[in-house]
Amino acid sequence: MNYTFLDDTHFKSAGLEEQVLTRHYLTEDDGKIMSVFPGSEKLRYLIPFGKIQDVMDYFNEIAAVDPLAVLVHGDDGEKFGAWKDTYQHTYEEKWLHQFFDALSENIGWLQTLTPSEAVRSVEPLGKIYIPDGSYREMNEWSSGFWRNFKVRYPESDEMYCRMMCVSARLHKAVSEGWGGADIELARESLYRSQCNCGYWHGAFGGIYLPHLRNAVYRELIRADNLIDRAVEHSGDWLESQTADFNFDGQNEVRLTNDQLNLMFLPHKGGMLYELDIKNIAHNLSATMTRRPEAYHRKLARFAGRLAAGEDNNEKQIICKQEGLDRQLQYDAYPRKLLLDLFYDYDTDFESVQKARTGQHGDFVQGDYNAVIRKKTNRMQVLMSREGFAYGQPVRIDKAITLSAGSSAIDIAYRLSGLPEGYKIHFAVEFNFAGMPGGAENRFFHHPFSRSAMPLVQNTLRTYCPLATLDKPLDLTNEHGLALYDDWLGLDVALNVNQPTDFYAFPVGTVNQSDGGFELVHQSVAVQPHWRFAADETGVWSVEMQLKIDTSAARERDLKAHALLKDAAKILVGDIE
Repeated sequence: MNYTFLDDTHFKSAGLEEQVLTRHYLTEDDGKIMSVFPGSEKLRYLIPFGKIQDVMDYFNEIAAVDPLAVLVHGDDGEKFGAWKDTYQHTYEEKWLHQFFDALSENIGWLQTLTPSEAVRSVEPLGKIYIPDGSYREMNEWSSGFWRNFKVRYPESDEMYCRMMCVSARLHKAVSEGWGGADIELARESLYRSQCNCGYWHGAFGGIYLPHLRNAVYRELIRADNLIDRAVEHSGDWLESQTADFNFDGQNEVRLTNDQLNLMFLPHKGGMLYELDIKNIAHNLSATMTRRPEAYHRKLARFAGRLAAGEDNNEKQIICKQEGLDRQLQYDAYPRKLLLDLFYDYDTDFESVQKARTGQHGDFVQGDYNAVIRKKTNRMQVLMSREGFAYGQPVRIDKAITLSAGSSAIDIAYRLSGLPEGYKIHFAVEFNFAGMPGGAENRFFHHPFSRSAMPLVQNTLRTYCPLATLDKPLDLTNEHGLALYDDWLGLDVALNVNQPTDFYAFPVGTVNQSDGGFELVHQSVAVQPHWRFAADETGVWSVEMQLKIDTSAARERDLKAHALLKDAAKILVGDIE
């Protein structure tokens, strides 16, 4: 690399003042030099939002100090037509046309040139060593250092740590001599997963946009699958691993087979924080926790003024949906899977949906002891914790079992030490991500009712929908609940061995984006829950199975493949 660009904030953090940021500088590392141009923050705001004369006045001001000054403008291309109102401003009102006219009219003293031409024709102002940093707004959003986004948003850290594991695995495979097309494709998927857009949040949606997080995980899972194929890891297989996968100083547990990848946090509630479905490259637990943002206060003020009939002083507030202030809800724990909750016995559904009900146990984020049990073609992680519920000592043992070649997860719970006769309201929360609401081909259904009436045809199957995934459900005395997503070709069924009540509801975040404030569907929460009184043994148990069915996706892929083969035959015939 001969040259690159950095925002002027980088140069200021190295001690330079605004008036000397008018040319490029040389920097060096390990004996290699490179030219570095400071981008102009002032031009970022003037182009294309300032008056043409203001831009030209700024050029004149700089030229008066240094006739050979080089100013650099680098910014989002979306400013020129893609962002709200910019097409009208830039093209219909001819801002860009007038800007180019002004450049042409002043060609005697104002020239445009490429960076390489600037390096050849203009002397650098000196040498500089630039510390880690980012542009001014980013420093504010990240509290000073970009990597702090991984602390502010644990979901970002989860993606980063997963990416690092895939990177290490790829490096190991290459160092052991594996190569070929699959290794190269895995490297490409790894690089794609490192696209920064989904790892942070500033003025736009960033990490709050599910399709960005899903895209990161899709490439990571594909990379893992390709490495498996490259190292000839095939057939029905099963592995377990205990290691510090997320760099927090404590061990996590991983169960993986040829169908699924499960990752657990024993020291944080024993939660299942990643559930990868390999053949569709989808992380079913790529969820988002609802948390306060500074801009929520602006939205609340805006709603308060409207309710009081006052003038709106928040001129830049744009809401894509009505009543967004009423959707400002915050979670006391991460929205993941296998979260152990103790509610008031008479807690109502609305309180659960609005996250207004308190927890009467210390299990949801408590430290569980984890043991891995192994049998032929079966592995189990048993997580146990002795804690408190309703002020009483209680023990929870939960066992999660995975078999080679299987896409079903067996889950067994045993509560012991319960005070006799005490009324218990116990729930286990599952959050399923990447299955949006509000579409007829994404819905709840009974796991055993595919032939029931009325029927809805979806891809190659028929179902009896209960509701779309954006609708809350309060079901009683059921043996299971399933979610279907036709786009993914995915059916997720939770079956229970005893009559069970179910809470199910969408989880959405209110966040700012380029078009204003919006409510974004993040996941579907499903809580099987039980109300009971402990008997004289003080023991209560339940068994569940989480069954992942992607046969619709496979059959659709086979059908598409057959159509492509037929099309290829026709094309060859035409050519002949």
